[in-house]
Amino acid sequence: MNIINPVVQEYVNKYYRPQNDALNALREECEGKRIPIILKSTETMLSVILKTRSPKRILEIGTAVGYSTIFFANICGQCKITTIERNEESYEEALKNISAFGLEKRVNCLCGDAMEIITTLVQRMKEQNLEPFDFIFIDASKSQYKDFWENTMKLTHDGGLIVCDNVLLKGSTASSQYDVTGRHKTNIKRMREFIEYIKTQECAETYLLSEGDGLTVSIKRNLT
Repeated sequence: MNIINPVVQEYVNKYYRPQNDALNALREECEGKRIPIILKSTETMLSVILKTRSPKRILEIGTAVGYSTIFFANICGQCKITTIERNEESYEEALKNISAFGLEKRVNCLCGDAMEIITTLVQRMKEQNLEPFDFIFIDASKSQYKDFWENTMKLTHDGGLIVCDNVLLKGSTASSQYDVTGRHKTNIKRMREFIEYIKTQECAETYLLSEGDGLTVSIKRNLT
């Protein structure tokens, strides 16, 4: 269900401009196959954030077939990206797409359970004094957003950004009337709890935005 006024959405999307023809072709392919990727309006919002911030190190949770990974790499020309995907078939497709765009040297694509990999990254950062991530993008299992957010907070520095996508769950986070079948009660409950939780945490200043299917943008605070 489209909870945004379709006339307004069509008008806004009319001014969407892809980064290049190749990335636009990948978007059209994904949309044609119903592969979930970031929405056009979400991509536009992220473009503003990334161009303003110019992150050098990006962590992405939820690679899918690599569309957003490639988008990040293109818009932040010097950045290094670590991206995590659990589904092996999607992971293999992402590797092909990343290679097709010539980004193998800048993108480290990992396959496995995100929480296990995040735990390993936290440990390595402590033991090897690795640089923290400047920008973290979470777009994976919605029911695990709280765990992802809590643990990736350990992987960024003061002032670092953590952005979570699809937090409105097509409107059902705001109102259960949008969960027409009633099959998503657990995800809705957990997402509401997650938003309530991060909005009250002293370690970050968090903004809830209605762009796309909803975003939270958290800025890590210096509490010392």
